[in-house]
Amino acid sequence: MGMGPTARLVYGYALGGDSDGWKVNQLDSYGALSVGWFNGEDKDFAEAATTQLLASSVGFAETDWQIEGYFGRRQDAEDLLGIEFVVTGSYEYPSYCLAMKVRSVEWGETEAFDFAALTTQAASEGWSDRLRKAMDVLGLTTAQSAPQWILTAYYG
Repeated sequence: MGMGPTARLVYGYALGGDSDGWKVNQLDSYGALSVGWFNGEDKDFAEAATTQLLASSVGFAETDWQIEGYFGRRQDAEDLLGIEFVVTGSYEYPSYCLAMKVRSVEWGETEAFDFAALTTQAASEGWSDRLRKAMDVLGLTTAQSAPQWILTAYYG
C-alpha cells in the first residue's frame, strides 16, 4: 500500500495542530496547546483526547492494553462514543478535526453525497449536541461557533 492523498468530509470542529497552528483558544504564550489532560511529550493529541473522552463520556478508563480483551472493550467504548479524531495534513505534520461523521475518498475515487439526508441524520441523532459536549469534556473552545461540514485533505 503506497502513500497517496485522501479527501475527507467530516462533520465537526477543526482543531488545528502544532505544525499549522491550533485553532482552539486554550494555548500558552508560545501557541502550544494548554489543557490539563494533554502533555505533548507523553502521547499524541488524538490518543490523549480519545482517552479523556472515553473515560469521561462513556466510563472506559482502562489503560493496560495487555489485559485480555482490552482492545475489544475499547472498540466497544469508541463505538458507543461515536466521535473520532480525524488527522488532516500528513502523519509527520498533523492537524486534527473532532468529528461525528467521516466520509473518505482515495486517489481516483469519487463519491456522491446526499446532503439533505446527512443533515437529517445529523439532526435526528443529535450530532451537534454530542460534539459540543465532547468539546466541553476536553475543555476546548474555538472560533467556530458550532459543528459544521469540513472538507479536509490527508497525505499518507
